[in-house]
Amino acid sequence: MAYYLMNKVVKLARTALGMTQEELCEGICDIRVLSRSENEKQEMKKENFQKLMGRIGRATEPIYAVCVDKDGLLLEDRENMERAVKRYDYKAAEQYLWRMKETADDNVLTMQYLARAEAVMNFRQKRIGAEEFAERVDQSLRMTVPEYEKYVYGTDKVFPFVKEELHKIYNLAQCVIYKKGVILKWKKNIFILSQK
Repeated sequence: MAYYLMNKVVKLARTALGMTQEELCEGICDIRVLSRSENEKQEMKKENFQKLMGRIGRATEPIYAVCVDKDGLLLEDRENMERAVKRYDYKAAEQYLWRMKETADDNVLTMQYLARAEAVMNFRQKRIGAEEFAERVDQSLRMTVPEYEKYVYGTDKVFPFVKEELHKIYNLAQCVIYKKGVILKWKKNIFILSQK
């Protein structure tokens, strides 16, 4: 498991997507600023980090910044829903999920989390099979990483997945666990990334 600073997250995402420093920093910051940041000679400003990650379509929230609304109430509902799922109390879990869907903002990580949570509950209650479950999880993962397969299946590029995306990759791995080697191949390519 590896933890990366903002500087490295930007560099990993940029190189994985095949962008040059010039393409990424145009209109945001000077190329020298980006170069010094990527080479850890200068700390990256949070404002630049947010703009750079926005340009490449990556979330700028810390790992746990999912389920956010204006009042922060979704975090409590999320915790209650996850506790209910662990107790196999799907009736209560679905009530929390429904309430979360009603009050959620349009943050893509929140939408992604809710889509996965709904798929998990439907699968565990046998409303959908493994194939449909995998399809729904796949669709939710593509909300933030449309071509995630490039970075999961034996590529030499490291991509900065956030925790929610890793949950989806793990769920997909569960659907194909009977294929030997799949989990091991994925594990060597997965790194948990954190902003410090």
